Formats: sequence, structure tokens, C-alpha cells
Amino acid sequence: MRAILESPSLAGTGLQELMREMLARLGEDPERDGLRDTPERMERSMQYLTKGYQENPEEILLGAMFDVAYDEMVIVKDIEMFSLCEHHLLPFFGKVHVAYIPRGKVIGLSKVPRLVDVFARRLQVQERLTTQIAETIESAINPLGVGVVIQSIFCFVIAYLVYGHQPQVGASPDALAAFYDGERTRILIAAVVCGFAILNLMWFAAALRTTLADAGQDGWGAAATASSAAVGALFLLLITVVAVLAYSIAASGNQTLTSGLNDFAWAGIVLTSFLRAMLIMSGAFGLWRARLISNALFAAGVAAVVLVLLGGTTWLSDGFWSPYGAYSRFVSPIICVVWVVVVSRVLLSRSPATRAGW
Repeated sequence: MRAILESPSLAGTGLQELMREMLARLGEDPERDGLRDTPERMERSMQYLTKGYQENPEEILLGAMFDVAYDEMVIVKDIEMFSLCEHHLLPFFGKVHVAYIPRGKVIGLSKVPRLVDVFARRLQVQERLTTQIAETIESAINPLGVGVVIQSIFCFVIAYLVYGHQPQVGASPDALAAFYDGERTRILIAAVVCGFAILNLMWFAAALRTTLADAGQDGWGAAATASSAAVGALFLLLITVVAVLAYSIAASGNQTLTSGLNDFAWAGIVLTSFLRAMLIMSGAFGLWRARLISNALFAAGVAAVVLVLLGGTTWLSDGFWSPYGAYSRFVSPIICVVWVVVVSRVLLSRSPATRAGW
């Protein structure tokens, strides 16, 4: 464990005294009835939430590694995870799935959730948490392969629900002002959540790329990486546009610019159809060529590609088949969410024996 660097002026100061000082600087009276015992409670809670610093993950695994002649994938799914974000000390939570292919040695199943908890009980970011879990397993038993996925709540769905109904193409100035100015807080919250969703998309694409590369389908894996990067970049651009509209442009009274950027956002949503179809296609063809999915699932993937591609034609008409119609806003996104769920399940559950059976 690393030594803690301490300011000379704080040497010998207990955690409770520091928390009492923090309450005072926030403008509170730490001696009033409701806060008198708060520093002690905060100290206990922080010691629990960061107890992972006092635990050695290698020691946890030492007594739980066994020599076995077993070469099929070992999966531990739905491990509850709760940690503190190191940037703002705010909580984030989700489920962790760990999978590895042993090389003559396995870890006791009960120790995998314990390993997750050791690293989660530290100040974390999701990227480092997955890496630390995977590297510890890699170092302990040298498996043929190891993968760790942290499944957070569907951020794209949450962002979509929070965002609300964006004014249609050619909307009136009053409708644009009512949405971008009146719903500013909702839009900005949705933009933040959508940013997390893009990060989750990148992690998903990385897992898909690694799986396809290990199966000898690196070309399709590269296509998945490129298409996910393009989807993420376009969504980041659209997030920026709507956030700027909500934050400043809509309130400025420039109706021409507001209307133009609103129409641009709808055009960008339509264009994501082609990139999303490319991502689905790379996953479907790559997993099928690697014999990780059946012919039926491959056919469903091809159908999803066609249906999502159809979303790229929605600016040719009005009503249901329009950029802001039911197909673009509901049908196409639902297809993509279902595809991600199915592929995630494939990545976590297909063993070498299953692949040989196909």
C-alpha cells in the first residue's frame, strides 16, 4: 500500500475533526443535535466504503485456487457492485460479470465476488475497476483468457426518457423556445447521462473486438471498433449541439440559428442509423463466422441490420416514417437495445464446447 501524503498542518488531526471542520465551513453548526454525532458516523461509513485499501486481493485468492483439468469458460454473473467515483466521491453502482477460460487452475467461485468487492471499496472509475479485476485474475491463475464487464443501467434509455420530446423539423419559434429554454435542466441532465452511455458503448465494443480477435475474426472486430467510435463521435456532436441550444442559443432570440441547429440534430439522428447498422452487421457476421451464434441468431442480426438501415430513409416522408416519427424514435432504438442485450449474453455465456457443437 502506498504511503499517505499528509500536510504538516494536518498532522495528528483525526478524521472526525476534519469532518467537523468541513461541516462548519459548509455553514452548519456541528454541535447542534442532528449533527453532533455526524462526524463519527461519517468516519465509520468512509472507513467501510474505502476498506479495500486495507485488503490485499492476492491474499484473498491464495487459499482458493485449485488445479483441475477443465478448459471450458467459467462465468460468475450478476455480482452486485457499489463504489465511489474518485472525481466527486459520489456513488455509482451496477452488476459485474466475470468470465475466464482456465489453464489447469480455477478460482473458488465465492472468491470472485469478494475480489470485486475489494476493488469496489476504493475510490474508483469504472475503467480501472474492470482492469484491476481482470489483471488480478490473470496474475493469479494465468488463464487462456479473462473478461470483465460492468453492466450499468441502460444509460441511453434513461437519457432518452429524461430528454423528452424534441420539437420536430420546421417547428415554430415558440415551440423551440418552450423546449430548449423551458426544459433546459432536463436536456443538460440527459446530455450527461448520454455521455456515460457512450462510454458504456465503447466498453461493449472493446469486449466484442477482443472476443472476435481471439476467435480469428479480427477484421470484423476492427469494423465493430470503427463503427462504435463513429456512433459515439456523432452522438457526442449531437449532445453538444442540443446542450448549446439549451444553454445559450435558444435564449438569445436567434430564431434562424435555433431552427437550423434543431433540424441539424434531427438529421444527425437519422444518420446514426447507418453507423448503428454497421455495428450490428460487424457483430452479427463476426460472431457467426466465429461460430459463436447459431444460424437463427445470425438471421435475426441480418434482419436487424436491414430494419435499422431503413431508419436512414425516414427524412423522405412525414408522420410515422419521419425523422421525429415513431419508427425513428421508438422502433429503431428498441432494435438496437435488444441486439446489445443478446450479444452481451453471447459474449458472457458461449463456451468452447458450445462453439464446437455448432
